Amino acid sequence: MEAFDARGISLYRLVTPLKNAGDIEGALAMLAYVSAAYDKQVGPGGTRTVDGVNRKQLDEDRAYLETLLRERGSRRR
Repeated sequence: MEAFDARGISLYRLVTPLKNAGDIEGALAMLAYVSAAYDKQVGPGGTRTVDGVNRKQLDEDRAYLETLLRERGSRRR
């Protein structure tokens, strides 16, 4: 069995609960896994929607979570 398959994309539904629980690092890790599964299925730079997920959505979510992580880090200083 390959490390990534189409079922990995369905794990996207876990990103929001992790974010809402305050686990931004966990949400980013899950998003990275889903992105790798998406790339494996569609190919890097692909744009089609698979299991309700598309590249634009993944990129926007990653940017948002990275911003949250930076803001959290700046508040701790």
